[in-house]
Amino acid sequence: MRTDRDILLDVGEELRWDPALESRNIALAVTDGVVTLAGFARSYGDRARAEEVTKCVEGVTGVANDIEVKLPLLKRRPDPEIAREAVAAIRESLPDHSAQIMVLVRDGRLTLSGEVEWHSQKVRVEETVSQVRGLRALANDIKVKLHNVPVELKQRIEQAFLLNAEIEADQIVIDIGSDGRIVLSGSVSSWTEREFAERAAREAPGVKHVENRIDVKI
Repeated sequence: MRTDRDILLDVGEELRWDPALESRNIALAVTDGVVTLAGFARSYGDRARAEEVTKCVEGVTGVANDIEVKLPLLKRRPDPEIAREAVAAIRESLPDHSAQIMVLVRDGRLTLSGEVEWHSQKVRVEETVSQVRGLRALANDIKVKLHNVPVELKQRIEQAFLLNAEIEADQIVIDIGSDGRIVLSGSVSSWTEREFAERAAREAPGVKHVENRIDVKI
């Protein structure tokens, strides 16, 4: 079993060795495997990168990202410019659904709203706008339309688990409600594997929401 100190040291080392991050501006704390990130980053991308690096460390069961984005003066942009670039990026990434997506920017903080057909599209929009220059924060309030859940949906998710070498499929239990809500339970050996399982379930056609109750064994 890995101690909080072991995790703290490993997360700190991973952040220091990542060439894209200025780790000296990031403070760490670990309690029962949950890592809290604090301090500040010079871009929204750096903030997200620090979170991704942390999740990949063995023994991490959760991440609370409290890093604040403090843009250098030369990188700050007016809200209308950020909004226009975000809208253009969405139109290029999802041309058939961009009309259903609304972008709101206030003080560099961007909020997405609207409706898409699949959860994978919601994730794609977020990933697209996260690259917009001058962004300080991002909230994804896009809704996913409700679809009829096919009888074979559970089998599709189970098959996706089996095909993914990163997932111990026999350790995960899948429950499906009539409204398309998926509940994952069981246990896996890492935070990364837990995320792989949730992502595989979200990408199955007909899924509206995934509740991830999978435990991470330490």
